[in-house]
Amino acid sequence: MGFKYALSRLWRYLGELQARWQTRSWEERESKHFRVRHLPQDREAAYLALKTAEAVYEQAVQLVGYRPQGKRLILICPDRESLGRQLGWEGKPAAMGVYWAGVIRILSPLDWGGETGEAVEGIFCREGPMAHEFIHLLVDEKAKVPYPRWFTEGLALYGEKKIQGFQLPCPGKREWYSLTQMDKQFDLLEEDLAYYQAYALMDFFIQKRGEEKLRLLLDKLAEGCSFSRAFLAAWGEDLDSFFQEFAGNYL
Repeated sequence: MGFKYALSRLWRYLGELQARWQTRSWEERESKHFRVRHLPQDREAAYLALKTAEAVYEQAVQLVGYRPQGKRLILICPDRESLGRQLGWEGKPAAMGVYWAGVIRILSPLDWGGETGEAVEGIFCREGPMAHEFIHLLVDEKAKVPYPRWFTEGLALYGEKKIQGFQLPCPGKREWYSLTQMDKQFDLLEEDLAYYQAYALMDFFIQKRGEEKLRLLLDKLAEGCSFSRAFLAAWGEDLDSFFQEFAGNYL
């Protein structure tokens, strides 16, 4: 665990250094907990990003049970092509934000479809990616062991609903994927259902055990426990039993 953890921290550190180098000529603004880098045309978006990030900060910190030291970096990409280039992806990513290697990257709200002024602010605060991506960052920094993709996506989606009031739409007709599929094939599954099931799994966990047990699970990950052991400590039964109860009871 020690070597793998050290390697993952090194990878995150180098990824953040690369992002800072790539954007060294960009303008920078800062608030109490964040730094935002942006191009000149996105100054308005930078102030909006800082405002929104500070608005979600405390609730996200309380949810995860982790308060980072220092200011975290947010990059504002002016369009989908530049967001893709930041991540080494081809084409135009559909995501409005991505957390990767210690840095939150968001698509400029000014590129969301022609809205301006208060309309942009309202949409960004309600539907934007800030709470979601910041929760990813908190979990990544707190945990000292690997954890399933469905877990962090589900927690980020739960946080979006709690903090911003935005809930992922429920797919109509559905049949739940197995936990093995969610663990091993997340990016190969039907996207809408995989993300909704990730949210539903965490929503069910918190309905039944409360946020205190969620934080216990995260605390165990921070101590270096495997995800299965941390889950057992928090839920009281193993993952298979949890999934059987979820599949039979969650609507």
